[in-house]
Amino acid sequence: TNKQTNKQHKQNKQNNQNNQNNQSICRIINDNNNNNKNNNNNNSNITDTTKMIKKNDYPKSSYLLDTDTTETQRDTERECEPFYQDLTSLPTSQIAHLRQVGLLPPHSPTNTQTKSTTSSATTNNNTSTNANTDQNNTPPSSYDIRLLRKRHIDYLTRPLHHGDIQPLPRGYTSLDSSRPWILYWCLHGLDLLDGLPTNQETLLGIVHTLEACWMDYDDDDDDDDYCCPNDDHGDDDDGENGNKGPRRGGGFGGGPGQIPHCATTYAAVLALSIVAASSGKRSKSRKFDYSRKQNDDDPNDTDDDNTNTDSKIPCASDAALNLLERKRKSLYRWFLSLKVPLGDVHSRGPGGATTTTTYGYRMHHDGEVDVRAAYTVLCVCSLLNILDSSLHC
Repeated sequence: TNKQTNKQHKQNKQNNQNNQNNQSICRIINDNNNNNKNNNNNNSNITDTTKMIKKNDYPKSSYLLDTDTTETQRDTERECEPFYQDLTSLPTSQIAHLRQVGLLPPHSPTNTQTKSTTSSATTNNNTSTNANTDQNNTPPSSYDIRLLRKRHIDYLTRPLHHGDIQPLPRGYTSLDSSRPWILYWCLHGLDLLDGLPTNQETLLGIVHTLEACWMDYDDDDDDDDYCCPNDDHGDDDDGENGNKGPRRGGGFGGGPGQIPHCATTYAAVLALSIVAASSGKRSKSRKFDYSRKQNDDDPNDTDDDNTNTDSKIPCASDAALNLLERKRKSLYRWFLSLKVPLGDVHSRGPGGATTTTTYGYRMHHDGEVDVRAAYTVLCVCSLLNILDSSLHC
């Protein structure tokens, strides 16, 4: 009996010890769970605080109506936030580099002397205070970003030259059908920077390149709708026989021999307009007058009208203007051939029900119909003064 009692006591003691161990393990697990929960709450609070700080530091765009587009805009702003940097918080070495390359203005002698004195007095301080030292001793205007105008002009002028100038990299071969666009982008940037080329050969090369991108097509339709408004203005190259041949339309393609396209026509016309409006050697009395007639005995000879009396090199601005004048009627006919009906719009007013047919434009023959075509067509027609009711959408 004593042996059985002792054995039972040992068993009970072992069970109690196991229970205590299990309770300890459960207590540890619960503590870990509580710690994880607290950590998650802390992380959530930190995230919420960070979001709140970012929201306050970087004001977002506000919209009257939320759409998919506004959500995309907000996503874009959130993605760009890490790339915005307060210049005053940058280390001194980075600030010095920005000043060296010209993106920031150089220090004035007073600021430099003050900075040197401050630096010598704080030589033993931690280097992390350099940015604060630069911020405290530098006026806010010293952090104004500067436009590297000369470098931009050199970059934009590069595609406009030939011969001894290095050509564009081989990667640009994929833009072979975008030659008018490349010329327009460069000319537009140079025009904004007041850095348009003054060399007449360079500008004439641009005009000749764009003229080589022109492509005609024959239209045998004698519909009166294809009669260009102000048809008595300017000259039109309707073929060797003039208006006796088929009515000809056309536009500018992406390169020589390529089909006319509204996008490249838009770029070519704007590029020619920039050249036509450039000062150069062009006579100040010459205006963009569509009613001007050639004074030569031979109506097909326009060389004398484009020749500068002070040089054997033709005036590029006159050559660009002349090209626009000669192509405006053909552009008008081509634009009308791209016009397509989109459907009828029914409305009811005081006078009763009315039905209006809406129209759009193709980007090119058998091409897509979208808002780009409508914009480029109407913009070019407005610039060339050929916009009338027949072209309205």
